[in-house]
This record gives sequence, C-alpha cells and structure tokens, in this order.
Amino acid sequence: MRACVVHSDQVRVRVDADVLERGFTGFSPNPACVGDTVRLFAYGSGVWVTDGEGVFTDTLDPEGAYIPAAADAGQSVQLCWVVRSQDLSRCRTPGTDTLCLTLTVTPSTAQGSFTMPPGSDTLCAGGLTEPLGATITNGTGGFWTTDGAGTFLPSDRDPNARYSSAPGDAGRWIHLTWNVTERCGRVTYTDSLYVEPGQAYAIQGPNQICANSSLVLRASPAGGADSLLWFRGDASAVVAAGPPSRSHPAYVGEGPQYSPGALPPGDTAFTLCGFTGGCQSYSSLRIAVLPAPQAAFEATPHITTMNNPTITFTNQSQGATSYVWNFGDPNQPDVDSTLNPTFSYSAPGTYTVVLLARNDQGCADFYVCTNCIQVLPRKVFLPSAFSPNGDGKNDVFRPLPIEERFYFTRLEVYDRWGQMVFAADNLPAWDGRASDGRPLDPGTYSYRAVILLPNEGPITHTGIVHLVR
Repeated sequence: MRACVVHSDQVRVRVDADVLERGFTGFSPNPACVGDTVRLFAYGSGVWVTDGEGVFTDTLDPEGAYIPAAADAGQSVQLCWVVRSQDLSRCRTPGTDTLCLTLTVTPSTAQGSFTMPPGSDTLCAGGLTEPLGATITNGTGGFWTTDGAGTFLPSDRDPNARYSSAPGDAGRWIHLTWNVTERCGRVTYTDSLYVEPGQAYAIQGPNQICANSSLVLRASPAGGADSLLWFRGDASAVVAAGPPSRSHPAYVGEGPQYSPGALPPGDTAFTLCGFTGGCQSYSSLRIAVLPAPQAAFEATPHITTMNNPTITFTNQSQGATSYVWNFGDPNQPDVDSTLNPTFSYSAPGTYTVVLLARNDQGCADFYVCTNCIQVLPRKVFLPSAFSPNGDGKNDVFRPLPIEERFYFTRLEVYDRWGQMVFAADNLPAWDGRASDGRPLDPGTYSYRAVILLPNEGPITHTGIVHLVR
C-alpha cells in the first residue's frame, strides 16, 4: 500500500493592537490587563488554544478574542492558532500547523491606604466624621463606597471626605471602603465605625427652585432636639469653619424651619445641625437656583376713549422666551402670546393688565399693572352753530364725529323764552324746523339731547346752538 503524504501549509497569525476593556481604548494588548478583550485576527480554518486560564469568545473564529482571567495576571500566556493541513488524498491523519504568540498579562499595581482617624470609630446618628484621610500611592484615581445609608461630603472621590451618617445608620456598624483604581484593576481598603442610636435630622426642601421663588426649609422631625441651628453651606464646609454655634460665620437662623429669602442663580447649600443630648446631627441640602425672567411692559396710551380704544403694549421683559397677556376685558377673555400686542377694549372702564413671562428653564415672572388702562366713554361733540340754507355745508345739527353714526334718542329745542319749539325721538339730525315743519327764525336756541352710544348706553348733552340763515 502506498504511504500517505502529509501536507503542511504555512499560515500567518496576527494579533491586533487594539484592546477594548472598560473604556481603556488605545492601550496596547501586550501587555494586557485581566478582563481586557484582546482581539485576534488569523487566516484559514483552525482552532484557538492557550495555556492560560482565560477564555476565547469563539475558539473556531479566526477573528475571535481572548479575555485574560485573574489567574493569568503576572503570567506570559501563549495564544496559538492551530491550522489543519488540506487533506488532498483523504488521508485519515492530516497534518497541523501551529503558530503561537505570547501575551503578557499585567497584574494591578494600584496602591493606597485608609484607616479610620483616631477617635472616629463611633459616631452619633446624623453625625459627621473627621476627614477620612485616605491616600493614593499608585493609581489613576479613587472613590468611596459604603454599606451605610449616609453620604460622603463634599464628594465620594475626595480622599479627605467626611462621612455623614443617615437615620438608617443608627445602631449599626458601618463599613467605609476606599477604592484605588488604575488601568489594570483596583485595590480596596476598608475600615468600620459604629453609629450610636439616636435622633438624626433631615432637611425637607426642593433640590431646584427659580431665583424669584420663595423657599422654606423644614427640619424633619420638627421636634425632639435641644436646639436646631441653620447654616449656609454644606456640612463639611460648616464643620471646617469651626464648631457649630450661633457665632459661627455661616450661621443664618434657628428653629424647626428657615426661610432664606431670595437667592441668586447658581448652586447653594444649607446645613441643619441638631443638638440632642451629647450628639450633633448634621444634614445638608444642595439647591440649584435657576435664573428667573423679569416681566415688564409699557402701555400707550394709559388713558383713552371709546373713540379709539386700541392700546399698544411694549414688552420690556428680560430673560424670557414666551409670554401670556391678559388685558382684563371680561368681554374678550382670550389671552395673547405675542411679544408686543395691541388690544382694543370693548367698553369704557378701568382695566388691570397682567403679563406672564417664562424662560426655557420653566421659571416665570408676573407683572401686574393694576388699574393700568382707563377707557372713557366716546367723546360726542355737538356744533355751536349751523346754517340750514341748502348749500351742503353745516345744513343740519347733529352729533359729531359723523363716522361714528350717532343719533339723537331724544332731542328737545327751546327758544330764548324757554318755549319748546321742537321735539323728536330717534332722530339722526335736526334741520332747523319747528315741530310743525315751519323753518325757525335765525337766532340762539338751547337744547337737551340724549344720544345713544353703541355698547355704552345713552348720554345727555345740554347746550346752546346758533341757527344761521
């Protein structure tokens, strides 16, 4: 029987230089860290094998990846791509070709320190530790974690942060852990403290307000403390400035609630210190104060008549992006949202105008102009003379202006001796004739006129008119 010939082909195996591991892009994969994704690229059909403890994402995928395990740390791991030869003669034992590359897995070198400061192994409920004083000897950063319910002030990434215990910590051992990180891992340092049972206080209030809003902060619970003192700033800053007392530079008030008044835009913080027996309880609240618009406008004119009841409003608001106007006319209750509106009033009266100005952050301001607009009844003029001679000029006695189309609801005309010479109802104009139709002589006549104004009702005029022929 003829012997089988084993064919062996040379292949190239390439390990890509990109490592993607928890955001650490751009680092070389050789060395790599535990948990890194080391991307591999090979050619041909084969299988990945290794002497390491990590795993391949797919051992048959030439473009797979290797993820080093913790046991690989500090080791040189062989990554091998094993390719079987092409079985041209259908032999039962084909040959293989193997190419290996060495991957160095770097152990974590993070290092630091933390132990509880002397005398800080016990804490009152709601109390604040001394600065914790952790260090970073080698690493890219650090952060605090805890199994307690409190917080680290001013930040959980500050090595000298203080731990502020919460009501849920009372009567428990609390573990504080300082985590030092670097590219290939982290190291942790843990110490503990005991939180004495007792009363802890919290601040009830908003985390965000507008600069023109009123603010009231309340202690919770409101009673049970020997005293409750309020301070401007967070707890760590208050404690750093001196023992909490009424003479403290950040002291602003005392009692179960506090109202700071208007606050400027920006972030601000308040701290409540409760004294109960021999314990001090601290609680801080940080508030984002959003800028508020300032609403304002000018109206032109402020006083007008129903002859021209249209008012022009000029918006003088600052820091606003949208507007709502209410012009105070009950006959026209719809609001207006234009920047500089005009508005025509429907009846005489005195009107209050309100402008609501709002910005993109949801803060608003009102400008109320009380008794802002006075609209007087129409001014009706009656001429002092007329000449009914048929020349088309001043031929009749009638209310002016003509375009308003006023008419006499009642007109009574008297001669110089007080005798009524003319009277009529619903009369557009008087042509100088007596009630019996005869032309009256030239002279001076007195009158009493009742004129109906649309939407306003009747008004009465009395006066003297000269009839000229």
